[in-house]
Amino acid sequence: LSGPERSVELADYLDGLLRPVLEKPVPDLNLTTERLDAIVDDVRAQTNLLDALNAAQPIVDEIAFAAGELFDETKDALDKAVEAARARIEADHGAVKEADRGLRDELVRSIHDVFYLRAHRQGDPSAIDSLMTNQPSLAEVVDPSDGVSPTEMRAIEERLLFRLRSIRELRDQLQPDIDLYWEQTRELDSIANQYNAALRQATVAVLAWSRAHKRLADGVTDPAQINVLGIAKKAAGTAVPIP
Repeated sequence: LSGPERSVELADYLDGLLRPVLEKPVPDLNLTTERLDAIVDDVRAQTNLLDALNAAQPIVDEIAFAAGELFDETKDALDKAVEAARARIEADHGAVKEADRGLRDELVRSIHDVFYLRAHRQGDPSAIDSLMTNQPSLAEVVDPSDGVSPTEMRAIEERLLFRLRSIRELRDQLQPDIDLYWEQTRELDSIANQYNAALRQATVAVLAWSRAHKRLADGVTDPAQINVLGIAKKAAGTAVPIP
């Protein structure tokens, strides 16, 4: 085709592509039918393809801008969906998590109480008093007011070990629910990472496309000079980062 014929083909392509979009734009374009008519007429009037591409650049710029807004709106909607799902997961497993935290804290306290036995055997006279304060139920097996016999020490130790085993067994009962909580949380995080990565890639792709089009419209016709990878890297550097 001759230069003017190429311009006409490009104008017809843009007209057929965009006029239906302007009837029901999603997202809204800052482009009226009258403005489209003017741009298409300008493209059609050019005598060579590069000038026609340059005349079409406002359309490319507007589409790139609208796409960026759409990506932002999409991210906001997806973020809200993720937060709603996260809140549901927390609500479903909140009681189990609280119970597990309580049992974990009690397990740690009971382990520390075992250390009082060691301190008592090493000659700390206050260790038993501290132990009895922390574990008042031990009064059922020993009265330390007149000292603690070896038999009573063994009874205390058995009671503490029994308590540790009981707490461990209770935590084991909760473990399937805890595992499910973490599985759902990891899955949700993975989904969020995937859509964030997809939005970043889409943003970079649109920016790279609009800038490559601009270079071509400026007369850079050698493909080797239109470094798409380099343009993409620059676009990624200037794109608004999506966490």
